[in-house]
Amino acid sequence: MNLTNEMKKRIGILAAAFVVAFFLIFGISNRFNKGLALSLSEGIEAENGGIVISEDGTSVSTTDKDPHWTFGIENRFVREIVITLREPVNEAWDLKVYYSYNTEPFSEEKTAMLHLDGTETTIRIPIKSYAEKFRLDLGTEANRTYGVEKISVNPVSRTEYAFAILICFAVLAFLMEYIGKMIREKAGVNGCDVAYLFCASVIFLLTLYWSANLKNSVHVFDKLFAASDGVGGISLTFTTLNFIFIFLPVCLAGYYLLPKKQKNLFLLVISLVFYTVGEPVMIGLLLLSIFVNYVFGLLLSYEWKKSFVKLICLVAMLLWNFGLLFYYKYYIFTLDNISLITGSSIRYPNIIQPLGISFFTFRTISFCLDVYWKTVPMQTNLLDVALYICFFPQISMGPISKYNDFFAQLKDRPFDSELFLDGIKRMILGWAKKLIIADNMAVVVDAIFAMEKDERTVLLAWIGIIGYLIQLYYDFSGYSDIAIGVGQMFGFKTPENFNYPFLSKSVVEYWSRWHITLGTWLKNYMYTPLFRACQEKNISIGTCNVLALLGVWIFAGVWHGVGWNYLCYGLYYFAFIVLERVVEDKKKKKRKCLKLKKQPETTAQKVRAHIYFFIVLIFGQLLFRCKDLPAFGAYFASMFGFGGNKAFDAQTYYYFLQSITLLIVGWIFAFPVVGAVKEKVKGSVGEKVITVITPVVYGVLLIVSLAYAMTSTYQSFIYFKF
Repeated sequence: MNLTNEMKKRIGILAAAFVVAFFLIFGISNRFNKGLALSLSEGIEAENGGIVISEDGTSVSTTDKDPHWTFGIENRFVREIVITLREPVNEAWDLKVYYSYNTEPFSEEKTAMLHLDGTETTIRIPIKSYAEKFRLDLGTEANRTYGVEKISVNPVSRTEYAFAILICFAVLAFLMEYIGKMIREKAGVNGCDVAYLFCASVIFLLTLYWSANLKNSVHVFDKLFAASDGVGGISLTFTTLNFIFIFLPVCLAGYYLLPKKQKNLFLLVISLVFYTVGEPVMIGLLLLSIFVNYVFGLLLSYEWKKSFVKLICLVAMLLWNFGLLFYYKYYIFTLDNISLITGSSIRYPNIIQPLGISFFTFRTISFCLDVYWKTVPMQTNLLDVALYICFFPQISMGPISKYNDFFAQLKDRPFDSELFLDGIKRMILGWAKKLIIADNMAVVVDAIFAMEKDERTVLLAWIGIIGYLIQLYYDFSGYSDIAIGVGQMFGFKTPENFNYPFLSKSVVEYWSRWHITLGTWLKNYMYTPLFRACQEKNISIGTCNVLALLGVWIFAGVWHGVGWNYLCYGLYYFAFIVLERVVEDKKKKKRKCLKLKKQPETTAQKVRAHIYFFIVLIFGQLLFRCKDLPAFGAYFASMFGFGGNKAFDAQTYYYFLQSITLLIVGWIFAFPVVGAVKEKVKGSVGEKVITVITPVVYGVLLIVSLAYAMTSTYQSFIYFKF
């Protein structure tokens, strides 16, 4: 599409408005968060003789006459009081803070209570609501002296606050107008109304959200991208009673009662409800991510005469999406390591990782890159894009559907009774995997991994890691089965995520069978672009292959979790994949040189390959399970008795009896046993028997799974933390 000069001008103004809005909000937030220092001798009033302030205003002494003082901040919003002492008090003491309007008396309802151990030099007192008047009560201890360096508050002027909100609304309204013009340009007048309304609503709600937080002097980015602990939602995880008996039946009933035109909108609404109920604090981030990536999609879909403009949009999109992953997953870890290296003390933001950020961010990147590469046309219907990003069966842990695969099913999704019934069976199978096998196996595995190195016997350590392979497989494949089943009940065909990974005879084969959609995403959106970029530098194919694999596996390692062990996890599999490819290339060259055809593997070769693979898998997944590298080293030592561990004891016997049935059942059904039996009895009486008992088996699995859901302690899905 060739842009007119007018459209180019609008795009430029749009980009400028984005920049202005960003720096305006950032600047106002910083302006409002600058501390206001208070003078002890002038700004603070000591009452009843309970506090004596030194003449130079640098210290405070208490008497036995109710030691407290009051101060006021006229016409301001205050969120935090900061007291900086010259040196610690060296003994425990209590500090109580009352806050209120100037016209209100102090009350116990608006108080902040801190118990200090006497080692603090900086005391931060959070104020949870608007206040203008404060009273600091130092407790009942008399004859104590505090060397106070300063007392400050984080205030906001009412006038500045109102003026800032007006400016921001004006800028955002201006911004919204140009976004609307872009949408009209792409979608036409008739196609833009819903998208335009959605964009306007998102910007309006985010502005209100920011302004409400600004009232208490909360930095916009601190509050939008971080949250306080304890702000939790109602769990709607697939194995909870809330989901099984309330959310899913209501959603199915509403979906099939509505006419066809409203079905996708209904799915979007319930997906947002699903996320909001489970993660109320971070719904704003999800909406913002949808909105920002939709705009990026519009920008990347244009045919720019200057290629660098499109490249700038692409880089900005990647920085936004990968920046979110870095911030929520590795920002604190990075600060920790900087603090460790420099010896400095860093104040950390209170970051809570949003539900499913790794998965919905992959979907936004898939959408934008597919549009950029023109493998799919730009989807101007924002509601369809939003549904793709936040579709509730897949937002928490995948599977990661490609944008074009998902979009193809949005327009024409007729009811298919066989697909619906298969979805029910997949859900029951997933519940059974998770609730019957994975959760019960987790009880043993968690207990073994929580033991001290000397407490674990050699056999117990091996039971723990073998059990963890079972737990992880049934936990994650169980979730995938449920997600696929729920999608099928709403008419969607979701890509498979597992294909009996324990059948593998190599690491390369394993990663083509395990978490298949992640492997596909990494291949399409990381490996291929990296490889092609390397090839453009006239570097050899082999070197480009290794460099691209290195980049992919470093990313895959750190994507899976926070810590050096996850980086080692990625490098570990990278090393074995490169090794296997080098060996395979040498074999091919040797056969080509000798003009030999590849012969089928013998049984002995298959057995050796399986043994090699499981040895690699065991230690790779041990890296994945251990919380850090020292824990990995300690567990590794226990497995081989390097710390003088016993081989067996009474505790080992107890855990062996508790886990042996789960281990046997888990390993049997981790292989395609059922399919092999069906193929064996095909055309015989056995096939009819299986047909008759199959509904009974599913019924039993459903009843037992629901019994565990109602009575057992809930175990979160392992991949939720990613």
